[in-house]
Amino acid sequence: MSPDRHNHHIVIIPTLGDTGKACAPLAKRLEAEGLTVNLFAYPTREWTIDHAALSLASHVDREVVAGAADRSVSFVGIGTGSLIARYYLSHYELLPARRCVVVADASHPSDRYRSKRPGWLARRRYGVMLSQLAEGPAGFASSCGVPPVPYGVIVCNAAMPAGTDTHDHEVSRDSLYAPPYLLKDALASHYCPEKCEKAVRKPQTLDYIIQFLRFGYFRGNNA
Repeated sequence: MSPDRHNHHIVIIPTLGDTGKACAPLAKRLEAEGLTVNLFAYPTREWTIDHAALSLASHVDREVVAGAADRSVSFVGIGTGSLIARYYLSHYELLPARRCVVVADASHPSDRYRSKRPGWLARRRYGVMLSQLAEGPAGFASSCGVPPVPYGVIVCNAAMPAGTDTHDHEVSRDSLYAPPYLLKDALASHYCPEKCEKAVRKPQTLDYIIQFLRFGYFRGNNA
């Protein structure tokens, strides 16, 4: 983490429909650490993931970095926000980036429909074609920023099977939120039984996020 915490900003990208309430405990903890917190709000029901990522790029450039050469940025993507963070970091040059934490459920509600023709559910419920949502960048680890940004994944609504290591990628097979390649190439992974919206409010999850932003690993799970 940047020695000068005043110049290290954390951008929180919340899950679908969250205007900041679910992220409030996280924002409060980060601010208690002396970090500047910035919440990126987005109307995903009207935007596609790539549109939201483009808006995020503009937001970071104008509102967060704001021309300050010594300012660095880390990202915490929660739920649908994790998809936006992944798309953004894979498609836009971001020199001051430090770290990224992805917090999401083991599976996305659209996973069960991805092999079917997108229809009413895709458009009405998510505001975007499911096929477009599924087109995530497979090379995230190598193209996550310039140079690549270390990232960690907190997989919610899942339990790590006994005898598996921290990079196990069978827990959320073929998942949009946590596909095998994402977990395999993550610097560190952590699994928790609660769903994302609940987990992100728990002190233990907040501790894991702080740990990764500081040191690049999750406490007790840095093998």
